[in-house]
Amino acid sequence: MTGVQTCALPISLNLCCKNLRLKGLDKLEILENFCPPTCSSQDISTLKNLRVLSAMVFVGNFDDEYSPIEIHRLMANSGHVHCTSLNLVFNKDMLTPSAALTKKKLSDAVGQCFSSRNLQVLEVHGPLANFPKYEAQYMYASLLKLKLTTMEIEEDSMETLERLPNLRSLHLRDLNILGKEMRCKATGFGQLRFLRFEFLRNLEKWDVDEGAMPNLSVLTIVYCTKLEMVPNGLRYVKTLKELNIASMPKEFTDRIQAVNGEDKGQDFDKVSHIPTISVRNILS
Repeated sequence: MTGVQTCALPISLNLCCKNLRLKGLDKLEILENFCPPTCSSQDISTLKNLRVLSAMVFVGNFDDEYSPIEIHRLMANSGHVHCTSLNLVFNKDMLTPSAALTKKKLSDAVGQCFSSRNLQVLEVHGPLANFPKYEAQYMYASLLKLKLTTMEIEEDSMETLERLPNLRSLHLRDLNILGKEMRCKATGFGQLRFLRFEFLRNLEKWDVDEGAMPNLSVLTIVYCTKLEMVPNGLRYVKTLKELNIASMPKEFTDRIQAVNGEDKGQDFDKVSHIPTISVRNILS
C-alpha cells in the first residue's frame, strides 16, 4: 500500500468505519472522497506528495461541535496540496438543540474556506447562521468554483461573492434570497465565466451594473419563477456566448424572444448580442 499514488475512498465507508489511518502512504498523489471522522485530517499533513485532495464533511451526522473544528483542521493540514475540493453536506434532521451555535461556527468555517490559498472547489449544501461578510484576506482566495444550495442569503451576500478574485463558476440553487433582490456591481465577478441560477423561487429583481461580470461566457436561469426580467446590464456583457433559460414563465420568455425576426419582446435588445439563446420547458 505504501506505493499507492491514487486512492478513491468509497463514500459508504463513512457509515461503517472510523479511525482509518492514511499515514505512511508517502507516494500518494491523488486522494478522493476523504471524509472525516472516518479518516484523520492530521494524516493529510504527512502526505507530502499529495497534489489533489477531494474531501467531504457530513454535518449533523456526528457531534455538532466536532464538524466545524474538523473543517478548520482539514484546511490547516492541507496547505501543501496544490488542488483541494471540499463538499459540506448539512443534515438538518440530525442537528441537535445546539444547532444555532453550530451554524454560526460553520459560517465561520466557510469564511475560512474563502480565504484559503489552495481550495479551488467548494460546495455547501445546507443552512448557515449567516453568510460570511467580506474580509481583506479573501483577496488571496484561490477558489475557482462555488456551489451554494439550500440556505438563506441576504442581498449583500453578493458583495462577498463578487470580490472573490479567481472565481470562475458560481451555481446558486434552492436559495431563499432575503430582500428578494440581487445586484452585481461594476467590477464585480471579474473572472466569472459560468453563472447558474436555479430554483431561486423568491428572487424578483436582479440588477447588473455596467462593468460587472466582464468575462461571463455562459448564463443559465432555471425555475426562478418570480424573476420579472433579465437585467438591463446584460447588454454590456459582450463576452456572453450562451444564455440558457429553462422552466420559466411565458411572460418572462416572451420578453427576450423575437418571432421571425419581428415582434421583438421588451427585453430582446438586452440579449440580442448573445450568439446562442436556448429556451425550453416554458411554464404557462
